[in-house]
Amino acid sequence: ADLVVLSRGPGDAPVATEVLEAALFGARVPVLVVPSGGLPAWPPERIVIAWDGGDEAMAAVRAARSLLDQAA
Repeated sequence: ADLVVLSRGPGDAPVATEVLEAALFGARVPVLVVPSGGLPAWPPERIVIAWDGGDEAMAAVRAARSLLDQAA
């Protein structure tokens, strides 16, 4: 996949946490975590990037470039 989209909310089952962790650490593609209430605005005003300076972080940012360009 080019992008993993997951819903996240309070009271998620433990399996949901395992799926999220597997996507974040094993998918090698950008992961968009959407609050259970949906996205408040599109295009997004603010995007947060977890950055460790590694090749995986750079690949994820490059892959998400079109989304990043839309943010305020």
